This record gives sequence, structure tokens and C-alpha cells, in this order.
Amino acid sequence: MLKLKWDGIKFPADPVVDSKKFETINPEYALNVYGYDDTEKEESDKYSIQRVSKKVEGDSKVKKIVNLLLYSNGDVSHYVVIKNMSRAFRLLVTKDESASAMCYRCMKACKSSEALEEHLKLCNNYEAC
Repeated sequence: MLKLKWDGIKFPADPVVDSKKFETINPEYALNVYGYDDTEKEESDKYSIQRVSKKVEGDSKVKKIVNLLLYSNGDVSHYVVIKNMSRAFRLLVTKDESASAMCYRCMKACKSSEALEEHLKLCNNYEAC
């Protein structure tokens, strides 16, 4: 197991600034942060991409991609690990129940892991959010 370094990261952690610091001092990790704001009225406004790592899947230095959800309800926020992107977001982003894989970079729903792999070949060529 890789030992994590936390030097220079202040808590509560900022989803953009501190995730960049985390990646700098832990180069074997890529960190993506998504948001859910429970105070938003419209369901479609509740979800957001806070930060997607510039590191890409397949980079030999990256051993682990970590996806976090920053849940906010007014003044209270909490980070939660997302273990399965498709389960976490598929029906929230798309009503297509046949979609089985989710792009962590742009939240596009794909119908298979093979389709996701093809999509990532293109998506990885664009600047992450």
C-alpha cells in the first residue's frame, strides 16, 4: 500500500487548490473531485465537476485514480469516496438505464466498458475541467 503525504494541505481541504497539492506530493495518485449541493432547487443543478486531474489513465506513474464527492448542504460539507462512478452518477446524469460506464472526465454515460475506452481515447486529448 502506498503511504499518503499531507504536507501543506489545510483542512477542510479546498477541492481545487488542495487536490493539486495532493497530486504534487503524491505523484502516484490522480484525484478527481465532483460536487453535490443539496441546497440547489433543480436536480440538474445539484451535480458538478469540481476538478478533474490532468493526469490520464494509462500514465505509468499513476497507480491509483481516486474519485471524491464533495457533498454540501448549506455551511456543512463532507468528502465521500466514489467507488463506482456509474452507480454514483448514471441515472442522475442520464435517464438511459442501458448506460453501464461513466467517463470520470466529462460525465458522459457509455453503454459498455469498451465504449468508455474508445471515448477516453478522445476525451483524454482535451483539457480536463
